Amino acid sequence: MLIFRVLLICVLTCSSAHAAIRQTDNLQLIKQEIFASPKDTLVVFDIDLVLITPRDEIFFLRSTSSIV
Repeated sequence: MLIFRVLLICVLTCSSAHAAIRQTDNLQLIKQEIFASPKDTLVVFDIDLVLITPRDEIFFLRSTSSIV
């Protein structure tokens, strides 16, 4: 069992994964990046904090306009 765990840890640490977070409002840049990336690339879109949300209140975005 110990050998299996050590082997699993070695396999997981030897595998490579690269991430690049890009913030943009230009759709042409998104199109260029997607078509220039390899076929097995995973692309995840997070629009207006839908997938990644802060847990602490200090990181919540506050609206600059006030309703009167």
